Amino acid sequence: MSENFYEDRAAELNEARYFEAPFDEDADFEVAELPEEDGTYRLTATGWKRTEDIYRYGYWVGMTQGDFDPSEAGLGEFVGRWTDPETGTVYIDQSMWVSDFTLALKTGAEYEQLAIWDISAGREIRL
Repeated sequence: MSENFYEDRAAELNEARYFEAPFDEDADFEVAELPEEDGTYRLTATGWKRTEDIYRYGYWVGMTQGDFDPSEAGLGEFVGRWTDPETGTVYIDQSMWVSDFTLALKTGAEYEQLAIWDISAGREIRL
């Protein structure tokens, strides 16, 4: 298995499932501030969009250690905001969508996440 297997697979899945409209990657725009509500957002040329209308199943898995700067996100990238109910700590992660439960668990563990998000159940799964 390649060193970046999970990352490459998630990128393939994400590329295959979202693109609302073509956009100019060289367009000059300012990244809007990430909303202060927990959830996963996709950066579009017009700002952050919640992902509930795109994904009805699968799992959100963070890829960073909770300190990702949303202003560094590129067009089409996903960023998740999660408040740990046990500590009240807010985490902001660059995120990926994963369709398979086992793969989501493995990927979450690989990225040293505290939890993953089950989209269809609307709840966190502690790792």
